[in-house]
Amino acid sequence: MDVLRDFNKLCACIIILLAINLQINGQSSRWDGKPWYSPVIISPDASVEEKNSLEAFNKELAYAKKAADETTFYKLTDHIENAVKLRPDHPDNIKLEYKMAVAMSQYENSENVITPERYLKAMNLFKKIADTYNHMDYYSNSLTDSVSIECPQLMIPRACNYYANSRIKSKDFEDAKKYATIALDCFAETCNERVSHYLNRPEPKRSFILSGLGAEEKYQRSVEEWKRMKEMARNGDVLGEREIFHMQVSIKEYWKSFGDNQGNTDVIASMTEIINRYEGTPMAKFAKEFLAKSSETMAQGTDDNILLDEETDVTSKSLANDLQEKHLVSKRNKVVVCFATVILVFIAMVTLVYRRGI
Repeated sequence: MDVLRDFNKLCACIIILLAINLQINGQSSRWDGKPWYSPVIISPDASVEEKNSLEAFNKELAYAKKAADETTFYKLTDHIENAVKLRPDHPDNIKLEYKMAVAMSQYENSENVITPERYLKAMNLFKKIADTYNHMDYYSNSLTDSVSIECPQLMIPRACNYYANSRIKSKDFEDAKKYATIALDCFAETCNERVSHYLNRPEPKRSFILSGLGAEEKYQRSVEEWKRMKEMARNGDVLGEREIFHMQVSIKEYWKSFGDNQGNTDVIASMTEIINRYEGTPMAKFAKEFLAKSSETMAQGTDDNILLDEETDVTSKSLANDLQEKHLVSKRNKVVVCFATVILVFIAMVTLVYRRGI
C-alpha cells in the first residue's frame, strides 16, 4: 500500500507541474479556446428554470451556427441576439455581441439591403462592448492567443476602432477621439501586465520527472525563450503581430479624430500626444516613426498625408475580414492536453491492476 500511495503522489505531482506549465506559459486568459457557437455545459445541480434557459440558449447558438454556414447573416444576428437575452450580463457574451455587431455592419437584411438603421445598430453595439466589458478580464500573457478571431482579448480595442471610425465619418471627432483613446489604453494595459509578467517570470529549471530523450535540448530551448522574452519585456516589445496591426489602426483613428485637415500639423499634434501618454510602449515607438516621416515630408516642402496609403480605411477592410477568418487553436495546448490525458489513463490502469493484485 505504501508503494501505491507513493505512486499516486508522484502522479499528482506530474499533474500539478502540467498545470503550472500552462500558467507560466501564458494561458491565463478566461478564453477556453472554444468558438463562439460552442454550447454551454448544463450542471446537473441547475434548477429547472436554469436548465430550460440554458437549453434554449444552446438551441439559439445552434441556429446561429447554421445561419452562418448558410451565409444568411440576418438570421445569425437574430439568433445571437436571442441567445444573449437568455444569458444576460455574462462575460462570455462579448464573443456573441462582437460577432453580431460585425455581421450587422457588413451584411444585408432579409431584403438584401444594408440599411442605415442596421449599420447604426451595429455601431451602437460596438460602443456597448467598449462601455460594458473590461479589457483585462480577457487578458492573456501569450502573444499568440489573439491570432484566433475567437479570442476575446482584442475585441474591446477593435470594437473601439470600429466605433471611432464611424464617428469620424459622422464628423463627431470628440467621440471618435474618446474611443480611439480607450483602444490605446487597452493595449497599454496589456503591455504593462506582460512586461511585469515576463520580467518576473522565474528561470526554467530542469525537470527530473519528465526527463528522457531530448530533455536537455528542450530545457536549453526553454531557457533561451525565457531570455528572449525577458529582453523583449525590457524593451517593451510585448505585443503579438496581430495586436500590433490593430494597435496601429487605433493610432490612425486617433489621428483622424483631430479633424478634417489631416495634414502634417495634425500628425505632429496627435503623435506627440501618443508619445507622451504611452512612453516606453509599442504605441510610442510607432508614433515616433510616423513623426519622423512627417518631419521628412515637411523638410521636403510637401504636406502629404503620411498616414494614408492605398487602403485608406483600414478599419473597414479589417472589419470585412472578420467573418472570414477561421478558428485557430494552439497546437501546444493540444499536445499538453493529450499528454495529460495519457498520464491520467495510465494512472487509472496501473492503480486498478495494482489493487487487484493486492
